[in-house]
Amino acid sequence: MPAPGRTGRDGFLGLAFERRLSRTILTGRRFTLPLQALEPVDLDGTGAATLFLLNPCGGVLGGDRLETRVELGAGSRVCLSTPSATRVYRSAGLPAVQRMIFRVEEGAVLEYVPDHVIPSPGARLIQSVELALAPGASAILCDAWAAGRAARGTTA
Repeated sequence: MPAPGRTGRDGFLGLAFERRLSRTILTGRRFTLPLQALEPVDLDGTGAATLFLLNPCGGVLGGDRLETRVELGAGSRVCLSTPSATRVYRSAGLPAVQRMIFRVEEGAVLEYVPDHVIPSPGARLIQSVELALAPGASAILCDAWAAGRAARGTTA
């Protein structure tokens, strides 16, 4: 819960993956709403885990503090995405904070390709990504923003 007098929600998502035989398995999942994750699936039969990260609140508000930590064990293969864009709403007070922390062990492969972020006019967001790669590990990270609809004056 936020401190008295502070608005916003404190969300946490922690995920851990391991390679077992020819498949990547989700071995740890902890979350505090509004963050959560769907069940992993092997979309192409290669043993890689694909998982969607969720924030079912419909957007990120000023004062929200959201942290996601993901650990990939040696040799695991994981693709993380979101099912829709992240809307960041206007804030006259505190900024929203989104923090992603990835630890990728030896020979593991991480793909992080979320849908884009849509900041509303007046939105305040601090977003950070921390990535630690062990020798032989690799990662593909994507970050996309949508500026809004310029013709209607709704650009951020």
